[in-house]
Amino acid sequence: MLFRKKCLFMALIFITGSAGAGFIAFRNAGTTVHPVQIMSSGPVKPDNSLLTHRIIMTDQHYGLTSDEEVQAALSNTRFVLSEIKKQCSSTRNTGQFLQCANNILGEHFYYQETALASAGYSRKISDCDLNVYLLLDAARLLNRQINIVHAPGHAFIAYTDENGLPQFWETIEPDNHGQPAQLWTSAYAKTLHPFFYTPQPENKVEDIYRLFILNKLPENERTRLLSVLDETLHDNPLYLSAYYGNKKDINQEDVNHLLYLLQKDTYSFDKKIIAARFFNKNENYQQAKQLLNSIPEHQCTGKCLEEKAKHSIKHKIYWFLFKNGKYKSEYMIEERITSISDIIKTILLSFFSVLIYNSRKEIAATYNNIRRKCIHHIK
Repeated sequence: MLFRKKCLFMALIFITGSAGAGFIAFRNAGTTVHPVQIMSSGPVKPDNSLLTHRIIMTDQHYGLTSDEEVQAALSNTRFVLSEIKKQCSSTRNTGQFLQCANNILGEHFYYQETALASAGYSRKISDCDLNVYLLLDAARLLNRQINIVHAPGHAFIAYTDENGLPQFWETIEPDNHGQPAQLWTSAYAKTLHPFFYTPQPENKVEDIYRLFILNKLPENERTRLLSVLDETLHDNPLYLSAYYGNKKDINQEDVNHLLYLLQKDTYSFDKKIIAARFFNKNENYQQAKQLLNSIPEHQCTGKCLEEKAKHSIKHKIYWFLFKNGKYKSEYMIEERITSISDIIKTILLSFFSVLIYNSRKEIAATYNNIRRKCIHHIK
């Protein structure tokens, strides 16, 4: 009996500790923070002929970076571009050039999503956008013609091969070393808007980058910048998401326009969330829910979860976990909950198995007593 009590006590401690460790993981999961790293020594002046340098200086212009980051970012991009120019000048065609250049890029920058070009390049990390910016510069240095292409939430490269056929290049796979893009896979979200999957000129790249950093700016600066960008991007789906996302008072006319835009821009989660926020505010929860449920769980991040929490107890819990942890999406939260649940179920099953095993003599004795009573009763 004493042994069984000890087993029970230890099992309960183990269950409590395991569950606690799981919820500690909610707070500790996140993206690694990297220090500033410089690939080559010596001060570097920005070269305005380079797209990467102009974008880095855009961060500085808006006060979003430090002098240390700017200097490291300028130095690192110049170093990698010089390596590409040195090693890839003898490539016979654009496809070979991209493989050579992307291999060098992947040797010096590893993949991680980053909000600012200066922060990424200065820490030897890059994402799809930063990769494309750097390869656009490299292509120009070696007289190759390539263009940026946008998919919802992604950027890659388009070029024309030696046979005059259009080709597409993915920069982040495998391991940031690049390969031909497989556009038929689910990695490339499908949408009807003509901006997506259409090669874009370089003169639009810097304006679109300003949209990416817009929400890091003070409100008055955001308003001013949106007014400036309206001249060149007024019908761009990314601009329209930013415009409505920063509009203070969304009315029914705005929502009608958003729903109209969503007929083509079918993958625009921002527009869906903005419209859902309006419906939640006006207690039209069913329409809000319909819009929010069309957003995949791995894409349902902070603003999406916040709106879902307004009409779902489950999502109130998810929203709390999102705010107090480092999980990036509804999918990641559900994965962690499932993982913790499976651990607890396994522990409970093991505990009851041990309990039954150690109680087998008492169970057998009880069974025999009942059996004897039944036999005696029959007699």
